[in-house]
Parts: sequence; C-alpha cells; structure tokens
Amino acid sequence: MYLSWTNWQFVLAGFACATGPILIHLLNRRRTRTVSWAAMHLLREALIQQQRRLRLRDWFLLLLRTAAILLFASGLARPFFSPSSQGDDNHSPIHAVIIVDNSLSMGYLAADGSLLDQAKTRCLSFIRKLPTGSAVNLIPACGNEIPLRPDPYTRLDEIRSALGEIQIVDQSVHLRDTINRAQQACQIANQLSKRIVFFTDQQQIHWTDTENLFDDVASLQIVDVAPSSWENTWVSGLRIQDGLADTSTPTTIHVRLEHHGLETRRNIPVTLSVDGKEVATKTVTLRGDQDLRELTFEYTFSDFTPSPGVPLYVPIAITLPPDRLNADNERFLAVPVVKDLPIVFVDQYSNAEEDAAKSQIGETYQLRRLLAPNIPRDANEPPVFKIRHLSIRELHQQQREAISDARLVIIAGVADPEGSVDLLREYLTQGGRLIVGTGGQFDHVLWNRAAWRAGDGILPGELTGTVGQLPELTSNPRLFTLAFESMEKHHYFRLPGVSKVELEALFSEPVFFKAVGIDAGASVRQSLYRRELARLTRHVSRTNTEAKENNEGSDDSIPDNQPLQWLNWQTAFAGDIWGELPEELNARQRFLESRAARELPQIRARYTNSTRSPFLVERQIGQGNTLFISTGFLARWNTLAQTHAFLIFDRIVRSQVHATLPIRDFASGPRIAVDIAVRSRTPNTRIFRPNRFIADSVDAGLFHGPYLSVEVLRPLTRGMYRIATQDDTTNQDITTCVSVNGPAEESNLTALSRAAFNDNATATQVRWIGQDEAPTLAGVAIQGQTIWRWLIGGVILILLAETILLIRQHRLNSTTSPKPQL
Repeated sequence: MYLSWTNWQFVLAGFACATGPILIHLLNRRRTRTVSWAAMHLLREALIQQQRRLRLRDWFLLLLRTAAILLFASGLARPFFSPSSQGDDNHSPIHAVIIVDNSLSMGYLAADGSLLDQAKTRCLSFIRKLPTGSAVNLIPACGNEIPLRPDPYTRLDEIRSALGEIQIVDQSVHLRDTINRAQQACQIANQLSKRIVFFTDQQQIHWTDTENLFDDVASLQIVDVAPSSWENTWVSGLRIQDGLADTSTPTTIHVRLEHHGLETRRNIPVTLSVDGKEVATKTVTLRGDQDLRELTFEYTFSDFTPSPGVPLYVPIAITLPPDRLNADNERFLAVPVVKDLPIVFVDQYSNAEEDAAKSQIGETYQLRRLLAPNIPRDANEPPVFKIRHLSIRELHQQQREAISDARLVIIAGVADPEGSVDLLREYLTQGGRLIVGTGGQFDHVLWNRAAWRAGDGILPGELTGTVGQLPELTSNPRLFTLAFESMEKHHYFRLPGVSKVELEALFSEPVFFKAVGIDAGASVRQSLYRRELARLTRHVSRTNTEAKENNEGSDDSIPDNQPLQWLNWQTAFAGDIWGELPEELNARQRFLESRAARELPQIRARYTNSTRSPFLVERQIGQGNTLFISTGFLARWNTLAQTHAFLIFDRIVRSQVHATLPIRDFASGPRIAVDIAVRSRTPNTRIFRPNRFIADSVDAGLFHGPYLSVEVLRPLTRGMYRIATQDDTTNQDITTCVSVNGPAEESNLTALSRAAFNDNATATQVRWIGQDEAPTLAGVAIQGQTIWRWLIGGVILILLAETILLIRQHRLNSTTSPKPQL
C-alpha cells in the first residue's frame, strides 16, 4: 500500500510553514552572547543545570510546533492508502460510470427537494472534480423514456444536459441488471481507470439475490441519498371481482390502500374514475406506522355497448390526494366489459334428448342454470355467457365448428370421450380452457385409455379408480367432505369479505358419496416433466435445423410445424412460446426447464377420506388449461348442488374465461406487445401515452392472419396507453386502451441500514458513501480515508500539550523569582 494525498499541495505548504519555528529557534540561539562577570562564576553550576532544562524544553516546543503545522497541513491534504503508487492523481483522467437511481421512490419530496434532484446535485459535484480528459457514462438504473446515448460524455454541459433528461419512471431497481449494464459500459475507453458510482435511496426491496453480485466489479461506490424519515400513502392494488364486467349488473371493484408514517391520516378521499369521469368517492382513515386497508366500489357499466363475444375494455382509475410521493397516488385498470361470451357444455344428452320426466338430465344441467338462469331478461340486458349445449356425439360430429368460438368447454357425465380427445387437445394447445367433470356415465377406464395417453391427452393426471359408492348401491355409504386446509390458499376458494371461519363452514356443507381417484403425485409429475422437457428440446433442435436449412435455401421457404390457429378469438401469437427463447445455452436450458415445469399438474383441493383423494386438479397444456373435477355436478354423486358451495363454480368459470381474454393490463418495463383484433390492413399505428397530447407513430405492427401485434417501447409511466388503428371500411379510428402500473412495493421507502449493507455487500471493492461523505476519485481500492480526522485531532492535542507546558513553566518561574524589596 502507498500513501497518497487528495490535495498534495497542502503537504508542500505545510513543509514550507514548518520551517518557520525552526528558523525562529535558530535565530534565538544566535542572539545569545557571553558576558565576563565575576559574580556569575558563583552561579555557574546552578546555571548549567537550568540551561539543560531550558534547552530540552525549547527542543520539545520546537518539535510540538513543527509537528502541529505538519499534521494540520496533512489533514487538509486528506491522505489515504492506495494499492498503486499513483494514488488519487487529480491530473490523470478516469472513466466514470455513473448510475442514477430513477425508480419511483426517488420522486419522494424531502426537505431539500426530491431524492432524484439531490442525487443529480451530488453527481454534478463529483463530476466537477474529474480531471481533464475524463469520460463519463450515465446510466439511468430503471431506463428512461428518452434513451441516453451509450457513448461516454466528455463535456460538462453535455453531462448536465443528459442528467436533466433522466426522469422518474414507474419501475424498481434490479441490482443485478444494473451492475451488468455498468460493467458493459466499463468496456468502453479501456485505457482509462474505471470508477463506478451509484446514487440511490438504498431501498430494502432492491437488496435481494445479491449473492456473488459484486464479485466481478472492480470499484463501486454506492452513494446513499435516502431520507432520514419518510411517510407515504399509496394505492397498492386495483382489480374487479372475477375479472369480468357486464352492462346490466353492478361490478365489484376492489381497492387496496397502504400507509406508512408516524401520524394517522384521517378522512382521505378515495376517488373512482371511469373513462376519465369521476363517478364515486369514499373516505378512509389510515392509522400511523403501517396500515393496510381494503375497500370496494360498486359500478354498473351500463353506458357501454360491447359487441357479442368481443370484450370492450373500459379504463378506470383510483386516485388519492397529493402527498410527498404523488406518482403512486393512483392506479389504473382496463376493465373487460362483455356479453354473450360462448361457453360449450358437453354431456351425455343433447338438448333434444334431455327430458326431466324421464330423468334424462345432462350432468352439466345445474351448472348451466347457475351461469345462465332461466329468468325473464330485458333485451337491453344481455347475458354474460352464451350457453351452447351439445352431446358428446354432436361434438364428435361437428368437430372444430362446435368450439371454434368457445372461450370454455365443460364436459361431464360422458362415458367415453374417444373421437373428441384430439380436437380438445388442439383446443387446449391454442389457449382454450377445459373443465372435465365426472358423474353420470363417466367410466374411468375408458377415459384413462382415451384421454390420458401418458400425459399427451387432456387429463391432468392418471385416473386410478373410484372412491366411495352411490347410496343406492350400498347400505353403508362412506361419506366424505372437502378438506378446507387443502384449498384455503388458492384464489378459487377465497371470497372477498368472507372470513376464514365462514369459508370453512361454507365448504364443509357438501357431502360426497362417490368420486374418481386421480394420481398427480411425485412419480407422475416427474414422468411428465421428463417427457415435456425432452419434447421441448427436440422441438428447439428441429426448429434450429429447419431455420439453418431455410437460410441456406430460397428466401420463400416456409418453416414446418406452424402452430394451429383455428380458434376465432385466439390472439396473434398465442400459439408461439418461443418468442423469448434465449440464445445462450445455459439460459436456454433454464428456459426449457421452466416451460416443462409449468405443465405439471397442481392439486388445488382434496377430500377428507383416508387417502386424501384430490377434488380439483389443474394442469397447463400448451397455452391452455384443463381442470379435472373428480365428482359430478348433479345430486346423485354428492350434495354439492344443494349447498351454497356450488356457487364456487361460477367463480372458477369466470376465472377460466377471463384467462382467454386479450391482455390489457401490463407491468411497466422496457417493452410490451399488445395483440389487437383489427379491421384494418394499414400497419401505421399511433400510440397516445399518459399525459401527452402528441401521439407516437410506430410501424411496429406485424400482421398474423386477422390480428395485429403492436409493440410499445419503454412504457415506463403509470397510466392508460391508447393504441389507435384505422378501420378500412369506415376510415375511423379504432382505439384500444391498455393500463400500465409499476410494482406496488416500490412505494415502501424503507432503506437498508449500513450494518445490513455490510452484511449483504461483503466484497471489499464495494463501499457505502453516507449522506455526509462524498465519492472519491480514487474509488474504493483505498484505505484510511478518515485519517485526516485523526490528524486534526492530533493537532488539537499538541496545542493542548504546548499550552499545559507553558502554563507550568510560567507558574514555576513565578514561584522561583525573588520578590522586589521596597
């Protein structure tokens, strides 16, 4: 280690000033002269002893005074220890990579302005100290709507202008990605020494998964700009119950609010806006410290007219009054308002064959009545679902035509699905939703043979036989119920505003006589995982080979194995799961493994029988989803339809249908892809961003059949984005609205403590720079930056020692001097 100086000029000045006491001491010695006086010989012996003491005192005072000057000058020069002999050479240019945290929390207004403004001020102070010829890379940690250039800046006015362009975005900092970008920037200007400085508010939520994060970082200083104390109220959640709204019944809108602060906030107005108009306001009081409150609004979307089978998305927003962090005081949602969404029910009887007098009622009868009750309905109040009822024979005959527009297919009570399994598998692969129920004439042996196929069918697991018996076939039926502890955590079985005790009582009501066993255990899951991973690997290998052959062949070659797309409502690229396939081999393998794991069966609920047989098993197949209900829907197999617990199927059906609708609610990020069913063949598309009146014109639309995929770049601001295309028949704009919201946890400004930082960042090349400190040009590969404090303390101690010595000498002289005689 080498001793270096931040301001070496003070050291030279100190040495120059230190010569002063030495010269004065030497001059005082030259002024002494010898006088011959006989009387002095009498005192010679005493004077020799006294002169020795005075000479020692003078030398000691000279040492103290010289040391005080040198220590004071050294303290001003700010010494430190550096691994290189060059140290912190202010004349040697460096390459500074500066990261500015521009996450949502940096918009918090502290006493000295927003945290982002404070970070920019400290950043400019550091940049002004850079030696001539230095280069600076500026990196907004969360991206920026106006991208900064990747090349380094070399002029102060350019850096100041670029800093001004960094704005708050509705994002959280991802440390690993941020550090990777900084290391990439360090590859530029290789001939210069690197200094990475990160200005951030050190939120705790950012410091996850930091193991080995800083191992390859050469020098990183993390400058803390967190407020000493904070308080905030924010909207942390907004959703509608069951995901669907219609035009005739009130829709329940759920809002979640959070508050952190020392004081209670009373009578806060919470405003609901629909399509830009305020429609309702409620007040709420939030306690101090930390409080979470949920409230609901009821609203009927009667002013909107969706087309049959096509959702109309209506923007809604929840708004709070301003506080120190305004960006999180609102949250947005695009609500799908629907009517006549097709659902196909398949059971053992057709509509013509059903006859209650002959006890010929299809197994799906009660479920059809639940979703579309036979009640008088006004013509202006269309139903949410359009019910179509088929027998298994009709489905086999009509094939694709029967379900091409269906959002959901429910099949129950069927003895043998042979002849329809391939059709339903294609339906699932494209994104369709399927519910398989038992009951009626269900034969588990025939179903296993036709629909399991070792995982390549439509069942989520292998059927193992029957559980229990029908009451009419035994004098001692073995009854069982639902095991509430197995189902309480899944959203299918959680009802808003209903306590755990009430839910347990609700689901304990139905009694079950018979069910069908299904194996979705570890052995089946492992087998499915291996088969699916092998299939995905073969597909990737085959696709790469075909792509290579196509590149070597003609430009018009068309790759084989195109995904099926015969569903009328299928979004543009729903069948393609390879859009984000990484090129790096290890990342690609992890991607394939995660895809294979997604298609494993999940048990959502069990019975209380001795073997804890599954009641509901779910599995993703392709882009779709299949649910297996191991009992029937009619009263012969259970009492489910005679209890209020049967209403849970309405929730499950709505959840499945909602999953088939186009995605219109996105998290903020670098890009989002919106699939739009359009009546336009014009690729010119305009995007209206929040709080902007001028649209962005993009040519990123890609046609795929009747669909258009539009890519919105850098949607980093919270709000509603409107995508406008043109109808070729009417030349009118068709507007699609999508909502963008950032992570709710970003509103929690709880900062990482210095002790916790030292535990997380154990690498020696990473250093915390506190509020009262400044980042150094020498980076973090130095030690002893606080030596100057000890040097100044030493100066004070020396001055005290000199003062004490002179006081003692003065007292000694006054006691030994003879008093004058009058």
